[in-house]
Amino acid sequence: MEQKFYFYIDDTFFLEPLTIETVRDFQLLFEVSRQLGVKAIYNKNLFQKALSNIENDNALPRFKNKVKDFLKDFEGMNEIAPSQGNINITLAKICDQTQNQFSNARNAWSFINKSLPARKFNPHYPKHGRKRDNGTLILCHPGESQLYCMDKNSQKLLDDAIFDLRKRSNFHINYDEEEKLFILFPNEHTADNTFHAYHNNLDKSNNNIPTSIKKYFGK
Repeated sequence: MEQKFYFYIDDTFFLEPLTIETVRDFQLLFEVSRQLGVKAIYNKNLFQKALSNIENDNALPRFKNKVKDFLKDFEGMNEIAPSQGNINITLAKICDQTQNQFSNARNAWSFINKSLPARKFNPHYPKHGRKRDNGTLILCHPGESQLYCMDKNSQKLLDDAIFDLRKRSNFHINYDEEEKLFILFPNEHTADNTFHAYHNNLDKSNNNIPTSIKKYFGK
């Protein structure tokens, strides 16, 4: 399902010297393709020129290595062309949503979620409880994490949830600003693409949340 996306890095990243500010400001954006398990493509020749500008500027070797890490796991190519039959996404400094070109991770994920098959919250999974529309909380089973949302809020949080296929790939995750907790949606792998849910109330340190997702939500 995720492999229908094709990411590439806009050439403008390499038309001027790479800086530590560029690496810092676009780190979350570049992480999106990694979360989806898709290699982003970049212009190898332009990158080498940008890297040589760093060498001529007497930059520290540590910074040069950091720039290389910025594109690790990506694929350099001599020429870049749109991929036929896939959804092409450009990671760029300037956003142009009409061209599927995104400059921040939230806009990129918003587009991705709208492109994926609709996810449906399953309110009938009993283990984690839930909140009725009248506000009454149905308690979770002993020793289980609690779901604090009403069904409509659970569905809304699922609509905007993200995931990282490198770690805990079965879980789609969002941050519930109202409860101040992460909410996890385990994939039930049904024909209707259903997910149940629970809040991360038993793990205050959020050790079971992938690092890339914690950084995405600024936690």
